[in-house]
Amino acid sequence: MTFEANAAQILRCGLSLLVLCLVIRCHLKLRLFAFRQQLFSARNALFDEAMAGTISFDHPAYRMTRDRINALIRFAHRLNTVQLTLWWLVTRCDEEAMRAINIFEARLWQASADLPKEAQESIRRALVGAAVTVAHYLPLPFLLVRLLRPHHHREDMLDNEGVRGVLYEASSRPRSELTGLTPVL
Repeated sequence: MTFEANAAQILRCGLSLLVLCLVIRCHLKLRLFAFRQQLFSARNALFDEAMAGTISFDHPAYRMTRDRINALIRFAHRLNTVQLTLWWLVTRCDEEAMRAINIFEARLWQASADLPKEAQESIRRALVGAAVTVAHYLPLPFLLVRLLRPHHHREDMLDNEGVRGVLYEASSRPRSELTGLTPVL
């Protein structure tokens, strides 16, 4: 091959790589946009329940749930497979981190204990909707959790009334099957 043919081949390879990088970048941005939109939908469903009078906007359970979903929306661009997997492993090995998570979850469920069943279901649907959205956005960590869970599960820890079970269950199901999903332990 001549120098010109080699240069043309290198140029074509370089342009192909550039186009591939642009396509991947656009795909990742679209996935992030869709992920945030699904989280907005979960939050908006909770807002609609509050507008209908099912739960008060000032109730601590509503505010905690809304804040949790807002944090997911705000930091969605930082959420990735490696960080989520490492976070899960570190929190399972660090008793203090696990205790802090369990205290937060206990406060949330304690705050919702005085609500009517319909309002409690609204809170649960919003949290499960957000969790399922995360599980579909980053399925690999949830599959790893499903494999590793028996080795790290602690019976004395609060299991969020089954919401964690829904996360693990959701990671292995198509999104179309998840409407009306009931928590499992």
